[in-house]
Amino acid sequence: MLPADRALQEMAGKLRDAQRRIERLETLEAPGLTAGAVCLGTTIVAGSETEITFSSISQDFSHLWLLVHAGAVPVAIGAAMLLTFNGDSGSNYRSYNRSHIRDSGGTDSDFIVGGVGIASAIRLGHTAGNTDDDNNFGACEVLIFNYTLSPGQLTATKRSAVWKSWDYSPITGTEGELGFTALRHGGGQWLNTVDPITSLTVSAGGGFAEFTDDSVFTLIGLCAA
Repeated sequence: MLPADRALQEMAGKLRDAQRRIERLETLEAPGLTAGAVCLGTTIVAGSETEITFSSISQDFSHLWLLVHAGAVPVAIGAAMLLTFNGDSGSNYRSYNRSHIRDSGGTDSDFIVGGVGIASAIRLGHTAGNTDDDNNFGACEVLIFNYTLSPGQLTATKRSAVWKSWDYSPITGTEGELGFTALRHGGGQWLNTVDPITSLTVSAGGGFAEFTDDSVFTLIGLCAA
């Protein structure tokens, strides 16, 4: 075999390898095929917003994963974020959460909200905001299970969500000294057993607070259906 022929064969082999890699990438990106996690959208606040909504949510996955890194303007008691689905603000939710807080003096305290009766939203983590400093932020992740009401599920199935968060408020002008820091966790349910979740809204304190500039919200689809 001539050297030129060997060179052509090697080039053809490299082209085939490159084509296979491209095909694998296309398979990972193709809608409707099995995939572990796909970003469905990210919203970054510019200015201030009282709520963030993800609408027309893809129905191609089994679960949703919501990631929040959000601040709030100074509010006397901070701002608990509230989660609702499909624009439903009625008394159609269950919500329960627990917080562990350490203040600037090193004193620890715990408190519980919800767990009895029904609510008009699922209460999530806080954006802090109870000191005058502008650098009050909280990080929260939320898992929303079976948001499409998968075929074969019982008609009585309620969509459950579980979450965990961390938030803090520094003392004004002293980044290294916190007014308080908190660990929180909880969960809840949307009592609707008929409609798939096609939109979700996260509000800052139910509207009495505002998310600050550069707050980031990301929605991820998990496990293609």
